[in-house]
Amino acid sequence: SSFIRFVPQEKVFRRHLECWKSVKKQGLFPRAINIGFNPELEKLAAKGRRHYTAPASAATDIEPTLEQLQSWHQNWYGPNNLLLVATGNISIAEAKRLAELYLGDIASHGAPNRCSSVLTTPELGYRQTTPVCKNISQPMMQVIFNIPSLATTTDHQSVRALDIMFNLLSKSAPARLLAIEENLPSILAHLNRLPRSDNTLAIAFHHSWESLEIEFQFWRIIEEIKRSPFSTDEIELAIKSHSAAMQRVFDDPRKLATYISALMVADISLQRLELELTQHQKTTPDEVQKAAIDYLTRERASVAHISPMKSDLG
Repeated sequence: SSFIRFVPQEKVFRRHLECWKSVKKQGLFPRAINIGFNPELEKLAAKGRRHYTAPASAATDIEPTLEQLQSWHQNWYGPNNLLLVATGNISIAEAKRLAELYLGDIASHGAPNRCSSVLTTPELGYRQTTPVCKNISQPMMQVIFNIPSLATTTDHQSVRALDIMFNLLSKSAPARLLAIEENLPSILAHLNRLPRSDNTLAIAFHHSWESLEIEFQFWRIIEEIKRSPFSTDEIELAIKSHSAAMQRVFDDPRKLATYISALMVADISLQRLELELTQHQKTTPDEVQKAAIDYLTRERASVAHISPMKSDLG
């Protein structure tokens, strides 16, 4: 409730604005490269992604004003626009009582206008950038594939196959892929599972090669995935890894609440909670291979060859 009540003020706004401009200028992102991807690459990838947007939305490069931020807060942060998910040992009656206690005296505003949002048309095509980054000590290659999500396709089994693909490229990577080039660094992958827009399968790794050479080796692995299906045993290991991750979500009330919230925001039925777990277990090697052929393509890829700043090289 304190978050809804808080209206951004001048001092706080200026501090965060300077931070925002610093991040844009330096291209900073966390060292944990499986979750941190630079803004320049994300901007490139967004051009090839279907997402909901207002037709007259302002460009993200335009510096916001305090008045715009306060107006946005006024329109969107209200109890009538709040999604509240309660999990664990709590009754509906108790949840209602607590909601009324903490939110009941906050004035409701008019419902935000979501009707103007439209699903954009993606611009397919290979994209590449070569930024310099302050926070790394070795060259890095990052790749973002734009892939469908449960919210943007009716072929839900392909989405499940891509979930399994994510495990096969990271947590459950078969030795035969790594053996294509023994010096290829370990791949770290990240998958945004429940967006309202298209999904992204993002991959990153440090290396010590020239950009053309490391990119050649990377695409060799992708082509091997398309050429030779994974074995049933390899798929089963990936399915077990995915199922264990999902079970950890179900066993943790906080994680479960976050997952349910993501389903509802993406306008996906709550019945999918258990359905997705059982359907993933039916994924076949052919479905994974087909998903790789259809979606792990250069036309859906945005690539960044990132170099450390010279001062970071010593």
